[in-house]
Amino acid sequence: MKKIKAIVFDLDDTLFLENLFRRSGFNFIAKKLNRAGISVTSKKIFQMSKQYPKTLFNEIVFRYHLSYSPEDLLGWYRNHPPKIRAYPGVKLLLKRLKREYKLGLLTDYFHQTQVNKVKALGIGKFFDSIVYTDNIRAPKPATLGFRILKEKFGCQNGQIIYIGDNEEKDFVGAKKAGFITVKFKNQKGFFYGRKGRSPMHNPHFEIKGLKDVFKILAELNCCI
Repeated sequence: MKKIKAIVFDLDDTLFLENLFRRSGFNFIAKKLNRAGISVTSKKIFQMSKQYPKTLFNEIVFRYHLSYSPEDLLGWYRNHPPKIRAYPGVKLLLKRLKREYKLGLLTDYFHQTQVNKVKALGIGKFFDSIVYTDNIRAPKPATLGFRILKEKFGCQNGQIIYIGDNEEKDFVGAKKAGFITVKFKNQKGFFYGRKGRSPMHNPHFEIKGLKDVFKILAELNCCI
């Protein structure tokens, strides 16, 4: 009998590059505005996003004298069908893990946005359960989503792993819920190089590539 029974993944910057979604959203907005006769490129919107990270859509409306509201643009961004892809090897990894473990996905942000991402990535079929924290009004680091998956998979403390990339959100709630935590040190991700502000924010393990999870599983399962 294996010690580890289930593995839960974060989505953004763990299974795919979140920046791809941003670029996809900006491209969608640019095309809609182009069709309305407004000359703007997705590259320009991306550049503006760096200059106005919190007020981007307000700035676009103001600069191009749009009849649309910032809320309109935000809705387009959140609800568009994204053109994104999973990291190389992710689908094969999930397929292999699914043979021996229950697999879960726990993801923040707006429900429809995350549903669209999962569909576009073509990974939904690999997961036995997906929890969208927007549905339960408990974004990470709240423990509720972790506890739901732990109970659904029938795991005790230390029998379930969580893999994420963000110390501020991913590991505190997971630890409190009895998960073994693993950080994917994603060099292309937004949180690469950051450290947790307390021991509770830091993971039990770190990996440089997702396939390294097999080494952790071998280590954990050897002593039950």
